[in-house]
Amino acid sequence: MYRPLIIVGLGNPTELYKWTRHNVGIQFVEMMAQKESVYFYPGKGNYYYARAEKYILVRPTVYMNQSGIVIPQLLEDFNARLKDLIIVVDDIHLPLGTLRLRKKGSSGGHRGLEDIIYRVGTTKFARLRIGIGSPPPEVGVKDYVLSPFTEEELATLQNAFERAYIGLGILIEEGFGPAMTYINRRSENESEL
Repeated sequence: MYRPLIIVGLGNPTELYKWTRHNVGIQFVEMMAQKESVYFYPGKGNYYYARAEKYILVRPTVYMNQSGIVIPQLLEDFNARLKDLIIVVDDIHLPLGTLRLRKKGSSGGHRGLEDIIYRVGTTKFARLRIGIGSPPPEVGVKDYVLSPFTEEELATLQNAFERAYIGLGILIEEGFGPAMTYINRRSENESEL
């Protein structure tokens, strides 16, 4: 039986946080919904979902540090396995627009991933990290992740979103290895580390 890929974009609910750096996961699944011409509807649990041909796109309605609440709900509501999910999160340790797709790993200090790991009891779930860059020395991490992107940054982010979207299509058609190779490659726009 064919199982759709469930893509969960993490972030904070409400308009107040919609365009902040911390909500890049939600921004990504909303872009995917536009590309797939699908709309979000209330789920049975703490989330909205949009069903496309090959994907179920998910936007949690809980705050970032409670993200784990949603995962068991999704597994039950869609008769899914943990390996059917990809969690999309922001990452301040990656340069803006850098992408990292992994099958498993630590939280890296990300509160949303920490809560998911705590609630599902394993680090063995796929995640797509989207780099939002590091805060300047004079700005605290919390203030930085809750700040909006500049127009220039949004252009870089859009390119990353496009690459991630294509890469997830590769994952569906060819598997995780080729998708990682495509998504994780350095873009031409990325500066030298």
